[in-house]
Amino acid sequence: MLIILSRFKYNLNKGYDRKDLSCCKSNIIKDKKINPKKIKSDNMQKVKIDLKEIAEECFVNKSLIEKVEENNLIKIHYHGKSPRNTPKPMILPKQINIDEEFVENIGMYIGDGTLSPKRKQTEFTTIDIDMAKKYLRFLRKTFNLAIDDMTFIVKYRRGRKREVKKKWANILEIPEKKIIAKKENKYKIQENMAIIVNSIIFTFLFKKIIEKLLPIIKENPKLRKAFLRGEFASDGKFVIEKDIKTYYISEITFCFNYKKELWLKNYLISCLKLEGMSKINTNRPGFIRITGWDNYFKLWQMRIFDCCQRKKNKFLFTLRQSHIYPIIGSDVINSIVNSINLQKKVIANKININRTNLFRVLKGKQLLTIEQFNNLTQLINKSPKNFYNQMNGIRIGKITYLPFSKKFIDFIIKEKFNGGDKIANCENKASGERSEEVR
Repeated sequence: MLIILSRFKYNLNKGYDRKDLSCCKSNIIKDKKINPKKIKSDNMQKVKIDLKEIAEECFVNKSLIEKVEENNLIKIHYHGKSPRNTPKPMILPKQINIDEEFVENIGMYIGDGTLSPKRKQTEFTTIDIDMAKKYLRFLRKTFNLAIDDMTFIVKYRRGRKREVKKKWANILEIPEKKIIAKKENKYKIQENMAIIVNSIIFTFLFKKIIEKLLPIIKENPKLRKAFLRGEFASDGKFVIEKDIKTYYISEITFCFNYKKELWLKNYLISCLKLEGMSKINTNRPGFIRITGWDNYFKLWQMRIFDCCQRKKNKFLFTLRQSHIYPIIGSDVINSIVNSINLQKKVIANKININRTNLFRVLKGKQLLTIEQFNNLTQLINKSPKNFYNQMNGIRIGKITYLPFSKKFIDFIIKEKFNGGDKIANCENKASGERSEEVR
């Protein structure tokens, strides 16, 4: 099924709010060419946008000049009232495929971007190198934009101007002279890169594309997940609570401007509910808070951290520090211990538990952590997977209980024991603070 977005008629001068989204959705349903049930059920549909027709909608009051170039490119420009008001022509693809990577960048842009038709430019700002590279690749690969169409501004607090410019030029693979470096004296500022597209034509086209895509993204499961990944990379955070011996995640949160982005709040909540999220709290203005490891695991399966490696690494590091206990009967533990031809003191040392606590485990008064249970099963040349059918559930920390899930325990075992080197650099020195926000 091919959806050409230019079919959808929508007034774009109102701006984003809750009414806009409902209006846009109703227009899709009224369109006789599109079957809404088909949109919901067909996950493999191909979505394309026709920039020629979208440009005609954007500049309906202008004397638009369009010239089809070779290699599926189209030259778009118009003459203003004077040469000063005539924008630079843009050579863009005539049609663009909408895939998960495209929608991830839309989500990132809605979170960390500003779209200003008055200033005739679009701007995306981030502190993360991987996000800056991803967005720049999106502009160049998808829209065929040249480096000369963009401005790069890096703000920094420490270091020399020349070194900062050279570093970012190497990262983005662009000429050093294209980067403008500005030193800031604000105490809490983090080094960040702003990628600005200086074109009023692109600004209006990009705004129109986003507005037309939003209702379709929500109805398509793959695109919906991609949007949430991009939005979380830019405007998401999670809160880590620190105990004496362990860390644990108390919430995963999507942030928004509660004065200007009511539409985004409602849009995100509807997308999250379609993904099966429960325990969504919106009592605090500007935050959509998600709690519970059942939800965290669903978010992980959506690859919610994949667009920001820094957040992903911190999440995995926190997971490794969390105490996770497989709930398994003491009779099973006793049978394993009795089958080992070693003294209980030696067994306790090998599984990293003191002897007193081992006796409490054998009496059913205490649980083994997943690491201790893994060490115990290795003494009989087995793994925890051999005892899945005897596990009744999982406890995380002191109070969180989950029903047994093979997928979840596989995920825990993989991340606890197999990927330590990948996130070794995430560990921070101990601090006096009991909680930490990772934005």
